[in-house]
Amino acid sequence: MTEQELLSRVNELPKVSSVVQELVSMLNDPDCDFAMLAKKDIHGPSD
Repeated sequence: MTEQELLSRVNELPKVSSVVQELVSMLNDPDCDFAMLAKKDIHGPSD
């Protein structure tokens, strides 16, 4: 697939920006509980 083909289908690509933003935020937090992060449910909202 060419770059142009990929860009023409951008609306079909999965939206992960909020997940990535949350992950980066957690990783930048010096008090982040990495054990909790490793167990985080990636398939639905967290409680």
